[in-house]
Amino acid sequence: MRCRLLVLSFFTAITGSFAQVNFSDIQNQQNSNAASKYFPSFLGRDSYVLDVNIFNAYATAGNSFISLYDINNIGDSLGDGEYYFDQLLKKSRRKNTIFAGTDLDIVNTSFNVRKNDQTILTLGFGIRQRNEFQFTFDKNLLALLYQGNAPFAGQSISLLPNINYLSLLDYHVSGVYSFRDMNFGGRKMKAAATLHRYIGISNVQTRTSDISLYTSPDGRYIDVTSDLDVHVAPGVDSAYLNNTEFNENTIRNFLLKGHGSGWGIDLGCSIEMNEKLNLHASLIDFGYINFNDESLNYTRSSSLRYDGVNIQGIVDPTVTSNFEADSLINFLELAESKGGYTITMPTKLLVCAEWHSPVDPDDKVPFSKHTATATYLQSFSNYLSATAYPCLNIGYAFSAGNIITTGVNSTFGGMYGGIQAGGFISLRARLLKLSLGSNNILPVFYEKSAKASDGYLSFSILF
Repeated sequence: MRCRLLVLSFFTAITGSFAQVNFSDIQNQQNSNAASKYFPSFLGRDSYVLDVNIFNAYATAGNSFISLYDINNIGDSLGDGEYYFDQLLKKSRRKNTIFAGTDLDIVNTSFNVRKNDQTILTLGFGIRQRNEFQFTFDKNLLALLYQGNAPFAGQSISLLPNINYLSLLDYHVSGVYSFRDMNFGGRKMKAAATLHRYIGISNVQTRTSDISLYTSPDGRYIDVTSDLDVHVAPGVDSAYLNNTEFNENTIRNFLLKGHGSGWGIDLGCSIEMNEKLNLHASLIDFGYINFNDESLNYTRSSSLRYDGVNIQGIVDPTVTSNFEADSLINFLELAESKGGYTITMPTKLLVCAEWHSPVDPDDKVPFSKHTATATYLQSFSNYLSATAYPCLNIGYAFSAGNIITTGVNSTFGGMYGGIQAGGFISLRARLLKLSLGSNNILPVFYEKSAKASDGYLSFSILF
């Protein structure tokens, strides 16, 4: 049993970990278009007229439970490993998460409308492809595998994990308006909004996932109850395949059609408190996707009692049990039906305080030599890339003539807890921009942080 648990823990840990957003984009003043997915008011602030972000890829994966350091300590010796795993269970969260995701900006543009050599309005549009996978499990599941059910006598414990997955295309248009004539105490203010049209490619949503195990105090029986409600929108369903002649347009048409559709909005604002301090706030991923009537729904609500094995007679004994194969099959059998359903997006609230050295207003594109940021992230549910655990990121960036910009940042808390640290480097030429980085490179040097790793690459053309 413990061997199986170690194998499970190993595969959990090697997946890495995830920053809920790419904080390096927020830090990097040369990558403002990419950062506008988190703060819409950032759109276009690093270009004079036109900025075309033609590639921005972000990939990540991870878990909140165990690191490579933990695995090495568990595996040192069986005796010490047992004690170490006891301590690991004790300090783990009640609900633990495994996450994997990719976020690809296929194109993201901004166009500045200028008057009297000042930007008064910024318009933008883009196409983004996102994949998010989340696996959430109760630590009681691991404790049961490790310790057996005896420690839970007289208790009802939840065992079944939750699985959520979403793949979508995101077509969006944005607008940022700079207030110039209104009295805000001499402060400049921006208001921004991004309207999203979502095309849902595929989805798995676990609305209810509960298998409870109850062991009687005297150990005479075990009750197992299940309550399941899972929706699935497969990438390609049988109805689509039956009516489709495959040719060069099949994939393109399916991606445009999708399996669901919906709308969303991001709202943001920025205010310049003085020449060195800016405050930014945003509410992002506020929206929904309706999946069509070809979607599948799996449900089950049942119970099962196991009261052990009864043995009668000494010679040629009769062995009986209520735990028969048919009863187990009936208990696990799911009811399948078709029907549409709606999911909400993983909404997030972000607030950022940005300190920067004074900018030269005579520069065609004003920039700061030194920039420091503190970003607070709060979500409202444990769903996909959102988590109710708050997250704080602190970063510093240095720019050499707005040609080369480098930065470092550290993240505290969030989906996986602990501390993460990373950085980026960005190069800006006359017509091109190139950025790459990671929000956590500590696992390379420090095994205790090997729950966290991600990376991104961005390429833009300027006009």
